[in-house]
Amino acid sequence: MIFLWLVFYLVYLFCFAFIVPRATVKRYAATPRDWQHRLAHVLFYSIPASYFLGVDQPPPSVALLSFVLFAGGGALAIWAVVSNPWFSPAIEMPPMVVTDGAFLLVNHPFYCGAGLMAIAGWLMVGHALAIIPLAAYLLLLTWRGWRESKMLR
Repeated sequence: MIFLWLVFYLVYLFCFAFIVPRATVKRYAATPRDWQHRLAHVLFYSIPASYFLGVDQPPPSVALLSFVLFAGGGALAIWAVVSNPWFSPAIEMPPMVVTDGAFLLVNHPFYCGAGLMAIAGWLMVGHALAIIPLAAYLLLLTWRGWRESKMLR
């Protein structure tokens, strides 16, 4: 199932590259990364890497659920970036608070989408011990969302 996760993630990256406006990608790339951003990436990628601890083959119904979660989370994350012209990895005050597009559904759609993709990765290829980085990743996303909400009030 690690190869299935890899295919899903490559499709997500391909869609991201072709759907997100170039100006947003350039601004995102130019923004400095903080420790939270780096930690989030380490935690996110450690979930599917847990495959190498031992193979826990999920039943077909769980594989289907993981596909739905990954596709839905990826779509929500991309929609969040497209909806927010000031999307950035840094927690900073935007010129204007975005309240349309994906932000009509939830306050932090990118974090929700990334969380769904992480859960899907764990269901797809994760070893039982991968629940530790998954929980840490979800807590980090929740904490960042809380900090952003506090700043935007």
